Amino acid sequence: MKKLLSLILVFACMASFAAPRHVTISKVKGGGWQMYVDGQPFFANGVSIYTSQNQHCVPANYGANTVRVFTLFLDSTPMLDKIAQSGMMCHAGLGFKSMRSGYYDKDEDKAIDEQEELILKKVRMYKDHPAILCWCIGNEFEISYAEKPLTAQWESIQRLAEQIHEIDPHHPVTLAVVDSYPPAKATALLDVCTALDFISCNGYIHTGKEFRLLRQLDELGWDKPFMTTELGPEGWWLKENLGSDRFAPWGAVVDYTSSEKEELYLKCMEMCKQDKRCIGINAFLWGWQTGSRDNVLEWYGMINKEGYTYGVVDILQWFWTGHNPRARAPRIESRQDITMDGKTADKWIQVQPGSEHTGLVRAESPSGVKLRYYWRIVAENARNYDNTLHSGISGLIADDGHPEIHFTAPYKPGAYRLFVHVYDDINMKAAYASIPFLVEGANTVIKLDERP
Repeated sequence: MKKLLSLILVFACMASFAAPRHVTISKVKGGGWQMYVDGQPFFANGVSIYTSQNQHCVPANYGANTVRVFTLFLDSTPMLDKIAQSGMMCHAGLGFKSMRSGYYDKDEDKAIDEQEELILKKVRMYKDHPAILCWCIGNEFEISYAEKPLTAQWESIQRLAEQIHEIDPHHPVTLAVVDSYPPAKATALLDVCTALDFISCNGYIHTGKEFRLLRQLDELGWDKPFMTTELGPEGWWLKENLGSDRFAPWGAVVDYTSSEKEELYLKCMEMCKQDKRCIGINAFLWGWQTGSRDNVLEWYGMINKEGYTYGVVDILQWFWTGHNPRARAPRIESRQDITMDGKTADKWIQVQPGSEHTGLVRAESPSGVKLRYYWRIVAENARNYDNTLHSGISGLIADDGHPEIHFTAPYKPGAYRLFVHVYDDINMKAAYASIPFLVEGANTVIKLDERP
């Protein structure tokens, strides 16, 4: 009997996955826009994920209904099956190559033809999958080239949008772009790519804590719907975002604590939700950063490799469901709560090789459980073999595991960062903070790479 019931459940699941979801976007009374899935109102509450980290289904446990995948591949069916089984839908990237990838340099016409063929093949392959919410032709293909006409690329995007509509009438088509709209890009979006159903925008808090994405959409004259596909604190790559007082003389940037970032995420999301054009929000990044060019790897990650969630996940859960989690993540309220020799990060700490120092962090446990402390000293831009945050230089910290530690500075001159992670092991939650410092000596004229 049990086997029979199991077979019935399996066939029921297969039957429920047999047809695509019908997704539409309509203008509503008052001038706003609304997305519908099978005739029911749908606001995309989700996150951007890296497919390699196998986090496709986890956000559903916290109330998400959408995951944004940067690129589908020809073997993505198992991932889409899991997303559908979790009850979520997929903002599905199709992989239009970026300009700075060099993809178009040798033979632009041939590259575009081959790319269009592959993208349409993906659409034909997955168009009936129930996980698909929409098709996103590409992600930030124009970055660093937005002021150039890029005529062939914009025309290709328009052709693709038209052909995708013919192949798949059930799902809208979009394109993810950076939150800046110089004249060449504005003209392309408004006059060339008219077959796009909505625009997807990657935007972050900007100078003076302004969420410039909304202002720039207004300046663009965009009256169609939009969805945010990346959202969060300002990036480390532009001094104008953070202010010069957040950059050390040797180029290191002062990060927020994980607790400080919670407010910034919430501010962005609330502002987007209030905009009548907004049909969904995907925060960045559900997972851990592995970017080889990322100066501070913990800057955007919401969880770590061991599955501990940071406080921003608590904020997302409240935003998505209206309910706070049973237990909240540990808190390090501000950058003033981590010190080295009693100094905060903005004091631009410089020390001698092999000198002795102390580190101190003030952390709180909202759930009332005992916290575990893990400190590490990492050379700036150091990586583990898998491009994750380095495990730290061994032999320097004498008494790890406490709110206050004693440590020896590295013997090699250069730029370093003192990290602390604070863990609630019972509820699998964590907080973090870091403080950059310079070990002086020969050849310490260092200017860390600033991402363009």
